[in-house]
This record gives sequence, C-alpha cells and structure tokens, in this order.
Amino acid sequence: MLNFLIPVKNHIDIKNWDIIKKNIQSTLISINNQSDNNWHCYIVCNTGCDLPALPDENKFTILSVDLNKMNVQKSAGLHSYYDAIREDKGQRLYTAFKKCNNDDFFMVVDYDDFIHKDISLYVNKHQNENGWYIDKGYFYSGGNVLIKTKKFDTKCGTSNILKVSLVYEFNNGEKELSISLIKELLGSHRFLKKYMVDKKKEFKSIPFYAALYNIGIPGSTSGTSGVMSNFFSLNVLIRRPDRFVRNFFNIRWFSSKKKKFFGLVN
Repeated sequence: MLNFLIPVKNHIDIKNWDIIKKNIQSTLISINNQSDNNWHCYIVCNTGCDLPALPDENKFTILSVDLNKMNVQKSAGLHSYYDAIREDKGQRLYTAFKKCNNDDFFMVVDYDDFIHKDISLYVNKHQNENGWYIDKGYFYSGGNVLIKTKKFDTKCGTSNILKVSLVYEFNNGEKELSISLIKELLGSHRFLKKYMVDKKKEFKSIPFYAALYNIGIPGSTSGTSGVMSNFFSLNVLIRRPDRFVRNFFNIRWFSSKKKKFFGLVN
C-alpha cells in the first residue's frame, strides 16, 4: 500500500485560510484520482483546523495535533530558521508515519501540489523496491502552460516515495525516531538520497512525469514566484540567456487530457 502524508501548517499562523483551504481541496482531489485503489491519505493539522470536505472518508484520515512552530525569524540565521520549519513539518508527518505498516510505502505531498494518477499503480506493482524519487515533473502557476523539468526532486518536497521499514532501519531498528531523523527524513526532501547512498540502498527514479509543483499561487507552501518570474524574467534573460532559451524549449501545453492525469477539474 502507498500512504500519502500531507502536513498542514498551523492554521492560526495563516492570514488567509480560505485560500489555503482551496489549495488543500485541489490537492485532495488530485490524490483521490488514483487509478489503483490500494492507497490511503493522512492529513495532519492542528486541532480546530477548518479543512475542506474529504473526497472519500474511507480513503482520507484527519489526524489532529497540537504543535506550534518555534518562532524563529530569518534574522536569527537561515540555518535556525529552516531547522525550525523542518522540525515542525517533520513532527506533523511523524504523527502520520506511525500509522503506516512496516511493509507500506509513504509519500509526502505538500498541500498545494498535484500528483499523477498512476503513482499508486506503479508503486503497488513494484513492492520489492526500496522506493523512488521523482526527478521528472512540471512547474505550474495555473492556466494551460507547464514547464517540464528533470530536476524536480531538487526543487519540490512532493518528490520521494520510500518503504516505511527503511526509516526504522536508518534508526538502527528502533521504533522511536530521533529528532534528527524526523527533521531530515520527514521534515525535508533533501537528505534522503544521501541516506540511501550511505546505506548502499538502491533508489530509483519514477519513469514518468509524476508530479506537478505549484509555484507563485496565493498561499503556496513554497512561497516562490510564478512561472513567468522564475523562468522568463528579464533578469534571467540578461544573466543566463542559455537558461532562458532552455526554459523556452521546456514549455508544454497543459491539455485537458493531461489535466485529467493530475486530477484537475476544469
């Protein structure tokens, strides 16, 4: 089975919750579009959070926590700032992770990204693998245009699938995870490849464009600017004309057929 784990920031800290709620709803619809039914989704949020209606109450479980991110500002240093974010996200995900069976797989999904409908099908057909990273994906800012990338896993948190038992193996077989593992394996997507290399574990790429990274939309988890600003700004043209041209050739039309692959409704 594949478990999708969605960490939701403390709603008290978010100014316009209605926007976030709408983003979450779109992500839940995308997940519910899976072509293989052997999956479950856990949504972790603070007690009292006003979530959208669940697409299927048998496939989605809400887990309530009472966690508050440490009030660390960027002025305190980027290391401390991002470490606090990783700890908060990791603790939320750990709550859901403990619900997964040892032989299950899990995938962290940020609450405003979209995933391909065949992810669960692929995972459940390859139960003997350790896991996968998603290097092929798309950047999206709404509308009908995508930017394809083969470095998706270096940019987006919705990019790793791992067998649950491996996390405990990285923890020397102990069931209670250390805070460092919670932060690095659950609170971030950037450390997993190193763990897999160090432990000599095979870690493959999903062989299709499997996820869509929403950037530049209101309330996005990434907090980044949109496709035009990131890939086609005057600054990019002047400083990196080669990248500007490469970005141009990576433009893809987001057709109605392709939108159905990611569970987007018109």
